[in-house]
Amino acid sequence: MQTFYQNAKKRFDDDEDFKKKAHENVVKLQSGDEFCLAGWKMLCSLSRKEFQKLYDRMEITLEEKGESFYNPKLAPMVKELREAGHAVEDQGAICIFVGGKKAKDDGKKKEGKDGKPKKEK
Repeated sequence: MQTFYQNAKKRFDDDEDFKKKAHENVVKLQSGDEFCLAGWKMLCSLSRKEFQKLYDRMEITLEEKGESFYNPKLAPMVKELREAGHAVEDQGAICIFVGGKKAKDDGKKKEGKDGKPKKEK
């Protein structure tokens, strides 16, 4: 698994088409695409088996929740943060910019990553 991840990371860094496909698949995964979820679950299962070997040697017991534990909680939290003006959309992602101006979100991006007003196109 380590070799798989290392090779994927190298390809991600070196191949723009691969990077674009990877980003697209992350969006699909986070949106619940069944094919992407199946692949992700397979990789998680393989990783867990390898991790467990180390945990057993160190006599460690874990209660795993995983990132997906939070999925049902995300939409209400994002809505609340946007309504409060703490989160804005930036390049298709909902973001909170620490140290930037408080955003008033009307569906349009008001400020960039540096907290300064976004230049209109």
